[in-house]
Amino acid sequence: MFVATQEPLPVRALTVLRFRVTPGGHTHEIEGRVVWVNRPDVAEAPAAGMGIEFTDPAACARLARDLEGIASAVPAKPDAPEAGGDGHAA
Repeated sequence: MFVATQEPLPVRALTVLRFRVTPGGHTHEIEGRVVWVNRPDVAEAPAAGMGIEFTDPAACARLARDLEGIASAVPAKPDAPEAGGDGHAA
């Protein structure tokens, strides 16, 4: 997970992330380790922050169930109409 911050922790630092996937939803609390850092003082960095690898399998499973529930609640997009030779829908 990418965490945008102007003050990233050092690589290998342990941390606990607390966040909600949806407003008012379950608060997830997951232990993790910093695996990479984009420093704010490096011009080539796409965004200042750090990459976190989750280290708690049970908490990851709860997060996955939460995300699956959200994904299954989103209506599927209808297939886009195929364009005919004139650029209009067939």
